[in-house]
Amino acid sequence: MSKLNLNKLIELNFHLGHLQNSNLISPYLFGRRKKQYIFDIEKTFSLLRRVLLLIEQVHSSKGEIWWLGTNNISKKVLTDLANNKSFQPNSKIFKHAWNPGLITNQSVFKDIRKRFVSSNIDILESNTKFQVNSKNFQSLDLSIFRQRKKGDRFKDFLNYVFQSKGDFKLPDLLIILNPKENYTALLEAQKINIPTIIFIDSDFKLNSNQLSYVIPINDDNLKAISFCCNLFIKSMPTNNY
Repeated sequence: MSKLNLNKLIELNFHLGHLQNSNLISPYLFGRRKKQYIFDIEKTFSLLRRVLLLIEQVHSSKGEIWWLGTNNISKKVLTDLANNKSFQPNSKIFKHAWNPGLITNQSVFKDIRKRFVSSNIDILESNTKFQVNSKNFQSLDLSIFRQRKKGDRFKDFLNYVFQSKGDFKLPDLLIILNPKENYTALLEAQKINIPTIIFIDSDFKLNSNQLSYVIPINDDNLKAISFCCNLFIKSMPTNNY
């Protein structure tokens, strides 16, 4: 397991929450200071150790890991993560709007992917790297996406197609950096018992029995969230792929 230091969590202000409090988050709170809620840093430390073990186990069994983050902070973290040399091929990143049904209604998305790949097979097999709205992207046949060509959901779905070299797989683990804005994805994963790791702040209001693995953290703390995600990456053995 990657090294985890309690002093580092304190240095990165893992213990500082928001001014608001939800009763659902109370088990993870230490108290309150000058109107700001304080997380119990020892509980956070313990929860992080548990999460690291889970990620290591999923990765060691060559499981599929999806990362979802759609607010500005999450997007920056995931963009940096994708450029990390240690980022593993069994990880897929979603940083635009979530496509409802991507987990629970896969037959529809499999059909869309099949038709898209069939229309662009020569280009896709050329090993060209695609970025949405890039010059290479302009050469693709996107006629099947007429209704959704400009939407964020369209961008994320296409990015997933580009990331997927093999079959359209369900994730074995879903990591959600901003669950308040991605409640649908959380519910979809739980509906078919996919483990989820979510970052929760002191004002988090979703029902606690809907959660798998939680990390109490200030959702405005870019350095702390980035630290967690890089820690997750380091917990994945590089010799698996």
